[in-house]
Amino acid sequence: MDKVLKLAALAVLLPLAAQSQVANGLYEEGGCRVPQSSAVVRVSPGYLSFFESACALSNARGVANRPGAVAYDAICDGEGQRFTTTYTLQAAGPNLILSNDGYTFTYYYCGP
Repeated sequence: MDKVLKLAALAVLLPLAAQSQVANGLYEEGGCRVPQSSAVVRVSPGYLSFFESACALSNARGVANRPGAVAYDAICDGEGQRFTTTYTLQAAGPNLILSNDGYTFTYYYCGP
């Protein structure tokens, strides 16, 4: 019984530990520019904000064969539409690897 309880706790805590590896802040694809391009994403607790859309994140879970990656269900609003999708976030040093719909992009950390 004690072993089952520990495994259950681990299943809950692993995605949260992996989540903490991605720093909150502003990220830009291709590197940080002045002025910023439209290829930016802001990571904040429970949210992703893009140039023309924002997403509320929920249901954090680990991703098989991608240590440190966390998948989230997302409800997004942008360009006059509401849509649902899944985003996967993973830290790469100070940077962010963001995956969605079979595409993966690297965003560079530009600060808080």
